[in-house]
Amino acid sequence: MLLNTDRQSLVWKLMGYVYVTHLWPLINANLVPVNLRGPAFSLLGAKIGKSVMVGGKILDPSLVEIGDYSMLGEDCLLTSHAVEGDRVDLGMIVVGRNVTVGVKAVVLPDVHIGDNAIVAAGAVVKKGSRIGAGEIWGGVPARRIGEVGRGEGVRERGRDEEM
Repeated sequence: MLLNTDRQSLVWKLMGYVYVTHLWPLINANLVPVNLRGPAFSLLGAKIGKSVMVGGKILDPSLVEIGDYSMLGEDCLLTSHAVEGDRVDLGMIVVGRNVTVGVKAVVLPDVHIGDNAIVAAGAVVKKGSRIGAGEIWGGVPARRIGEVGRGEGVRERGRDEEM
């Protein structure tokens, strides 16, 4: 979605104002504990499942959905907007159930993360990425580096496998 009308732009800016003036100071001062940040972001429009732990920040909460039992690591960032020149692009971020987003990872707009997936610490998931269920992504920019095995832990891709 592109902010291409004055009305869309105004609504987005007003939502950002409410977020920055009311919730951001509490989260940045660590006054809202990790287990209560999900409900706090829900008040600002995010769709947050049950038992979600949010250690990082969610910009544009009304454009974010997080499934049950997911964990967002400390200082990670989910941002549903990208400024590119004179354009502001908005895109939903959809995080499935039982997903882990690592410490200091960045998830950009229009990203979908499937159930049981892992985004490694420090990864940058670029705009428009689709992470499949059970996949492990890492790096800058993030790419598929493995998959979560069934009952056997993490299975990494071999060097000779096609990326």
